[in-house]
Amino acid sequence: MQSNLGRLRRQLADGAWLAVATSAELPTGTARRFEAPGVIGFVSTDAHGVTAVSGACTHLDCLLRQNTSAERLDCPCHRTAFGYDGRLLFSELATPPAPLPRLRTREQDGRVEVFVPRTL
Repeated sequence: MQSNLGRLRRQLADGAWLAVATSAELPTGTARRFEAPGVIGFVSTDAHGVTAVSGACTHLDCLLRQNTSAERLDCPCHRTAFGYDGRLLFSELATPPAPLPRLRTREQDGRVEVFVPRTL
């Protein structure tokens, strides 16, 4: 039990929960961009719950742009797009980029929160 408590304390010390939207501001099927020290991302909701992904393309770290009408995240550096859940939708690159990294999320007291790792 003591080792589990120590591990939990270390995890909490390595980052913090950040409110990025209210649940009401994030209807199902929509996404919202957020920024915090060391991370830019997008948070979205679907039938399965809340998801947050990195806002940087996994190819060259270009900052993604939200394409609301197509419900996707587009890379401005090359023809590549990701779903709000981080999966690769299409790419013109010879070697497709990896899916977007996911961030931990939770809904608490009407807030959508993302766990933001501590920056060094």
